[in-house]
Amino acid sequence: MPYLAVYREILESGLTAYRRVLALADDEQRRHLDRYMQAFIHWHFRSPRYGWQKIYPGLTPIHV
Repeated sequence: MPYLAVYREILESGLTAYRRVLALADDEQRRHLDRYMQAFIHWHFRSPRYGWQKIYPGLTPIHV
């Protein structure tokens, strides 16, 4: 499977889970969960730990 297709699939799966969690949260929980989950997604797609830029140096990160 091509790298970019996998990247998009992972992103879509994560966004679907993100939306589901926010839909289940009450108003007080939602703002905290929203901030936490955005940071989690950002870290996973930007972290050198996962080597996204090493595999494809010219790849521009997908912003959500």
